[in-house]
Amino acid sequence: MTDTEQSKHLHDLVSICSKLPAVSVDQMVGVTRIVSHSPFKGHASIHKLAATLAFNDQQVVALVDFLRLLDLFEIEDGTVSLTDHGTVFARANMTERRKIFADGLVMRIPIMRRMVDRMASEPTRSVARTRLFADLVPHLSQDDSERLINHVLGWARYADLISVDASDGTVTLKARHPTAPK
Repeated sequence: MTDTEQSKHLHDLVSICSKLPAVSVDQMVGVTRIVSHSPFKGHASIHKLAATLAFNDQQVVALVDFLRLLDLFEIEDGTVSLTDHGTVFARANMTERRKIFADGLVMRIPIMRRMVDRMASEPTRSVARTRLFADLVPHLSQDDSERLINHVLGWARYADLISVDASDGTVTLKARHPTAPK
C-alpha cells in the first residue's frame, strides 16, 4: 500500500468511526419505523425525533447521519425525511429488511466492502477475527479498532452477510447473499 493509499484508508476509517452511532441495529430499524408512522408520516424535526427516542441531539444526529449514509434518510434544514428506499425498509419484513441493510452496508460503507472483499478472496471465504483487525484497521488504536470491528461485525451478522464461530473467532462470508461476491 502506497503512502497515498494508506492516507486515504486512514481518512476513510476515521470518517466512518466518527459516524458510528452507539446504538443497536434494533434502534436503527426502530427509528425508521417511528418516522414512517404517525405523527411523523415520513418527516420529523431532529429535536422532536430526539425527544421521542429519549436521545440527546448528538445521539440522534449520529444515528440519523448513519442512516443517511445508508440512503434511508435525507436531512434538510433540521428535518429528517425517509427516502423512498427508507420507506421500503421501514415497511419491509425481517428478511427484506436484512437484505436492504446488507446492500446498503456493502455498497455505501467502505470498511464493510473491504471486509466482504477480504473474505471473498479467501478459498474458504473465512478469516480469523484477529486477522480482520490487522487487515482493516491497522492504523487505529486497539480500543478504536475493536469498537469499529464490533460494530461492523454486529451489523454484518444482522444483515446475514457473515457468521462468526464463537469457539475460534473465525468470520465466514455467507455465499448465498447476492451482495457477497461469489
